[in-house]
Amino acid sequence: MKAEVAALARDGDLRPDLTPERATDLLAGLLSVSLRAHLTREGGWSRDTCVDEIARLAKKALMPDG
Repeated sequence: MKAEVAALARDGDLRPDLTPERATDLLAGLLSVSLRAHLTREGGWSRDTCVDEIARLAKKALMPDG
């Protein structure tokens, strides 16, 4: 995940108020197995919906025009 965040920062696509370390922490939380398990098992979300919504949240959380 650090490499992906570093690429966002290098390309100017990381929110300016986020450090790469904080962005990596956010991304790790969004991609956690426990979040996916909660949404799919307990929330009844489909796998596709889960992936789509987590991707949308990650973009909003990390990118300035998210």
